[in-house]
Amino acid sequence: MRIAGGKYKNHKLITPKGNATRPTSEKLRQTVFNICQHTIEDATFLDVFAGSGAMGLEALSRGASHATFLEKNRLALQAIHKNLTNLQLSDHATVLPGDALLSLKKLAQKNASFDLIYIDPPYGQKVPGSSQTLLDATLAFIDTSNLLTPSGILFLEEATAPTVALTHLTLEKQRPVGDSHLYQYTQATNY
Repeated sequence: MRIAGGKYKNHKLITPKGNATRPTSEKLRQTVFNICQHTIEDATFLDVFAGSGAMGLEALSRGASHATFLEKNRLALQAIHKNLTNLQLSDHATVLPGDALLSLKKLAQKNASFDLIYIDPPYGQKVPGSSQTLLDATLAFIDTSNLLTPSGILFLEEATAPTVALTHLTLEKQRPVGDSHLYQYTQATNY
């Protein structure tokens, strides 16, 4: 896997060995950054379920000022740290190891906010002890928090549509990209 654009274009990324993550395709990464090409400069980027960190690293390569990575898999965390070190981007990143929902709650408690949020949960996986999917739980939490700036964009990669009712996020577009769908949300104007 390589960075598709920006300052570090074509730089090869380290990915976790085995089935630790499901990498986001280059086509989908290109689609996301084509959409936000006019807002990426100096933006803050949140990569939820980061895997190797490809999305956050791509954001930094394209001019984001800071990327925050949420990931719990040990091998994926090692890959993120190695990629940040290799690109000398550690000073522009925060890596939060552990459960994504708990990390989101900690960020919200600190009044953190992001211009761009990318969510790529394990497809169909449930929240432990719940019937709710990680997809719906994550989207519902961000919907009721102030993690997305008023002019920000939230992207969601998923094989199936979210089923959670949202109050503050508005679905702007849905696009099929390969085997996945890319959902694009903004803050509701009445929020």
